Amino acid sequence: MTFNALLPSRFRGRVLLAGCLLALSPLLHSQTLRIAPASGKYCIGAERVEYRITDGNVLLRHGGREYRGLTAYSYFGRQPVPAGFVTAFLLNPAGNDALLFTDRLEWRGQPWRPCPEQPAR
Repeated sequence: MTFNALLPSRFRGRVLLAGCLLALSPLLHSQTLRIAPASGKYCIGAERVEYRITDGNVLLRHGGREYRGLTAYSYFGRQPVPAGFVTAFLLNPAGNDALLFTDRLEWRGQPWRPCPEQPAR
């Protein structure tokens, strides 16, 4: 016997509707999912940051140092998802997290912009 059969008939349609709405609510309220490019290069002046994503893991390089961590495609916070958000890099050691947007990388409190293309040699 199903749960729906146990309900009085006047509630059956409402329970089905409520179940459908509950199932769809994460989709209705979620952010647009953007998949991050597998790699990227961002600059501030002569400083450069590079990242590479492999199987949900990220490797970020800056100034001869490497930072490893995970990617998180959900935005955490009490404010609305910022425009253009793609993924977060949850880097080790803790506190080195970065946010990747469609037009920039925010890391260490600074917006890093895509590096200019190098001319082909």
